[in-house]
Amino acid sequence: MIPTRFNPDTAALIIQAVMLGMDPDRAALAYGMRPHEHEEWIARGSGEEGSTALAEPVLVDYVHALDVASARGEMLALRHVLDGGTKSDPHKWFLERRYPDKWAKVPASVRAAEHHAGQAPADEETPENVAPESRLDRARREREERDRRAAGESA
Repeated sequence: MIPTRFNPDTAALIIQAVMLGMDPDRAALAYGMRPHEHEEWIARGSGEEGSTALAEPVLVDYVHALDVASARGEMLALRHVLDGGTKSDPHKWFLERRYPDKWAKVPASVRAAEHHAGQAPADEETPENVAPESRLDRARREREERDRRAAGESA
């Protein structure tokens, strides 16, 4: 299969949508990319095994820009929540649903029920309550692990 050519204009639109809170793959679809095309960009930018090439600098920058856009979107929503007022409610909703592992509330009744059932508290990470890792998060984690190993080998 011929690799999908990177398009900086489409990439910029996807990055803007991610900053607004969209999932990167859904943002890519919204701008006309097929799912496998965007996955290929992520793989080629992450240097994942089995990708069509080693990590390509322009795509490494793109993957990093997606990470930054997601973090900035979260930060902007958090800023609105911390500023308070009636306009903070939509931002609370967004944070709780887009980043449930960080921002979702766990009702006291759920904690009590889990305690009585002998389960780990809902705010304690267990395989059952950890949100599934996104492709982008997995690629970032794998990239960081490779960098740590490479730094250890060169020392």
